[in-house]
Amino acid sequence: MIRFNRTARKRSFLEITPLVDVVFLLLIFFLLTSTSMLRSMDVDLSGARSAEPSQVTSLVISLLADGGIRLDKEAVGLEQLGPLLDRHFSGAPPTLTIEADRRVSFERFAQVLDAARLAGAREINLATDLTYEAP
Repeated sequence: MIRFNRTARKRSFLEITPLVDVVFLLLIFFLLTSTSMLRSMDVDLSGARSAEPSQVTSLVISLLADGGIRLDKEAVGLEQLGPLLDRHFSGAPPTLTIEADRRVSFERFAQVLDAARLAGAREINLATDLTYEAP
């Protein structure tokens, strides 16, 4: 009988440390980008050259181009807006920010502003695009 010399086969292994590092970096990247996208809505703000960034805001009303109203990202109707704002303003009235799409009619804006004032809002900020350049 003939015997063949068999060389011992080296076991190959996969180094997983770099793989784990890459997976953690991707996880951190997606967590950071997803939290920054939570605030985004399709509101094309009007511009103003005298705009200043606001640091304090607790309540945001968004007027969308299709006429929809959102109170802190929750869709509400105009008739629901007053009672909801009454509940928010029951204690000390918080600062209110209105972000209106540039295609929203002035009538719709005036209705929302009136509802806010009747509910007790005393300090109302109007959100504008800070990167606006006059034509």
